[in-house]
This record gives sequence, C-alpha cells and structure tokens, in this order.
Amino acid sequence: MDLSRVDFEERGKKETLNLIKEKPNEKLRPIVVERGIRERLFPKPGDPLYLPLSDLLLAVRKAATSEPVTVLDYGAGLAPYRSLFPNSQYRTADVGRSETCCDGLIGTPARNENFEAPDYTIAPDGRVPEESNTFDYILSTQVLEHVPDPDTHLSECFRLLKPGGNLFLSTHGSYEDHGSPYDYHRWTAEGLKYDLQNTGFQVLSLDKLTTGPRAIMWFLQMYLEAMGTSRKTIPGLFHWVCGCIVRRHWIHIKADRLYPDCRVVSADVSGHNIYLCLSTSAQRPSEA
Repeated sequence: MDLSRVDFEERGKKETLNLIKEKPNEKLRPIVVERGIRERLFPKPGDPLYLPLSDLLLAVRKAATSEPVTVLDYGAGLAPYRSLFPNSQYRTADVGRSETCCDGLIGTPARNENFEAPDYTIAPDGRVPEESNTFDYILSTQVLEHVPDPDTHLSECFRLLKPGGNLFLSTHGSYEDHGSPYDYHRWTAEGLKYDLQNTGFQVLSLDKLTTGPRAIMWFLQMYLEAMGTSRKTIPGLFHWVCGCIVRRHWIHIKADRLYPDCRVVSADVSGHNIYLCLSTSAQRPSEA
C-alpha cells in the first residue's frame, strides 16, 4: 500500500457496520487496513489506543533506519511500520488467515481475512520457513505476549538474523488482557532482558513505555470506558458522571501536556516502576 496516497480519515461507525453487513471481505478491508495503519503511524488524541500507540511509535522511530537492509516483520499484522524502513527489502511473517471475524474487525482464532497475506506463514510450532542468517533486521512489535512459547519466538529471531544483525522488540508490561486470540504473558524490564540474553542476544537498549502518571491516566481511561456499573447505585452513578465529564480526548491531551517525560524512558532511570510496555534493541553478536 502506498501510504502517501492513503486517506487516513476515520470512517463513521454506521458506515462500517453497513459495510460489514453487505460485503465484509470486499468493502471492509480498506477501512480496517487504513484505520489500523493510521492509528499506529499517525496516532492522534481521542483514538482508543492513543497513549500506548503514540509512545510505541516514538520508540519504533528511534530504531528505524533508511539503510538498505533486509527486514523481517515477525508477527506483522498490517505491517504498519513498513514505511519507516524506506530502502529496505521488507518481508512479513504471521500466522495463517482465519475464516472468521469478531465484529468484522479482529480475526479469530488466527489471522484477520482483511490483512494482506504474509510473505511467510508461521508454522504451528512457531517457526518461520526461511534459512538461518537471512535478515539484517527483525521487527517484532507487540507480538511476544501472544505466542505460547516466547523462547521459540526469540530463538527464531536469533536464528534468522545474520551475525551482527539487530532486533527491535516491544511487548507489554502492565496491560489489560487482549486476546488475539490469546494473550499469554507480561514482562518486567529485568525479565525481558534476561530472556533476550539467555537466547544469546546482546541488549543494546531497554526502554519503558507509557510510565508512571501517564500509565495511570491510561488505566483511568480503561476504567471509565470498560468498567460497566449500574447507575442505580451511588458508586455506579459516580462512575457514570465521571465518564460523562472526563472524556478520552481530554485525558490524552492532559497526559501529553503534563507528562511528556513519561513516554519513552530508559530502564536505567529510577522511579518509573509502572509502565504499559517495554521496547528493546538487541543484537546477535558477530561471529569471530
């Protein structure tokens, strides 16, 4: 998809539902693709996932390169960050497609029919059908928590990289369950570092994303939007009033304005013990 020619304006909910009822595979696909890429590559306050996705984008941009490298997007989904590697040979790997959709948007139990088919279909054992020492760079964003065997995923990253090749990986620290279709794991900074080093990687940098009070504002948004309570009780009425007053867009603007230093923070910095996500740059050591 040529991102320079994509109109990333949001489609209305009514229009989307109408398209789902008519011809979901034919008409819904552009909406799903455009919305999914736009929310990750051009996040804006008011988007449901603005806080974690905008901070993740900052981390990915730090790791992106214009060098002519061979890249594997491992667990690619929509491959939303492809344009950040403009001169690369960009390949994608993901699970096979599913024939069912949940609400016409999220593929279960495997891959959304609206996503483009990947270059590599990940085998049931988690392995990628490609020779070892193939890629200069592997991108794995928000995937590790969804694989039942993280050791296999990390070992495949190590195997597929050329000696001296780089891995950018992000995953969750504190985050709500979000099956796609399954959600297995969460990491601490030290735990992720340990797992990478245990695989053989040299960890070059490790960052915490959406930390401290910025993370608390995310939890506030989740509480107001996801925790349904009856207005017949005093707590329920209070919750409903707060939800009417404290809007998502307001939370995001305040978080950006008050806590810009809590977006991407080195794991070496103290005082950021609450965080939504982690990102790391790691390297397969060069062979002697």
